[in-house]
Amino acid sequence: MNQTLLVAIITGLCTAIPCIISTIFTNNTREAIQSERLSNMSIKIDDLSTKVDKLADFDKRISLLEQELEIINKKLERSTS
Repeated sequence: MNQTLLVAIITGLCTAIPCIISTIFTNNTREAIQSERLSNMSIKIDDLSTKVDKLADFDKRISLLEQELEIINKKLERSTS
């Protein structure tokens, strides 16, 4: 009976240990991949933020140009009338 119990324990350990090692390795790999993806996502968000800032600045310039164009049109209307 003792031999059977010992064989069962050894067999269980021989099965469990590689499974635990494989699980730890897989988790570490997934964490590394997720960390890299998060880093890439942060870079992309920074790039998008820069583009949005440029578009906001462009919108301000267009607004100023429209105001200046309106002033010029009014001056032209006055000079032709």
